[in-house]
Formats: sequence, structure tokens, C-alpha cells
Amino acid sequence: MSSPMGLTPQQEQELKRLQALYQQAQAIKTQIAQLEAEIAEMKNALKETEKLPEDTPIYKSVGSLLFRVNLKETVEKLKEDIELREVRLKSLKDKDETLTKQIEELQAKLTKQLG
Repeated sequence: MSSPMGLTPQQEQELKRLQALYQQAQAIKTQIAQLEAEIAEMKNALKETEKLPEDTPIYKSVGSLLFRVNLKETVEKLKEDIELREVRLKSLKDKDETLTKQIEELQAKLTKQLG
């Protein structure tokens, strides 16, 4: 039995799956953009921090308080945080690529069935 749109139940399921894949891909693209912005901001902070003399006092904001922190430790922490975000970014880009391939394959299959 087919739906009012003339789709078989299997085609309806595949169409729903395609829509879900689109939503996942969009969410991943949003996360990628956010991570890229964070990484750029952190790299800029690292660049500026590395220019400072070692005895320069720097402060870290925690909630509404500021705490004096060690410059060298802060630079190392920034480097670690950037590296972690870059690993996460690569993972998200790989996932995005996989989803894009799945979307293309499912689109081609549905187009062939319907066209």
C-alpha cells in the first residue's frame, strides 16, 4: 500500500532518514563553526600571551572573580586546549564528510526510485 504522496512505506522511511541525516549534518556544521571560532580566538590569545615578559602578571576570570595565574602555565594550558579542540574539530569534520556521503547516496537512491 502506498501513501497519499505515492510513496511506498520503505520510501517514506528513507525520506525520513534523509531528513534526519540533513539535521545531523547541520548540527555538526554548527559545531564546526563554533570550534573554529574558539580555536581562532585561543590562538590569538596565545600569540599575544607569548609576547609578554615572564614576570608580567596575568589574570584569569572565574565567574565574577579574577585570579592571578602563572604565565608559563597559562601558555601551556592554552596550547593543550587548542590541541584538544583541533582533535575534536578533525573528528567533527570526518563525521561531516561521512554524513555528506550518506546523504548523497540516499538522495541518489531515492531519485532513482522516484524519477
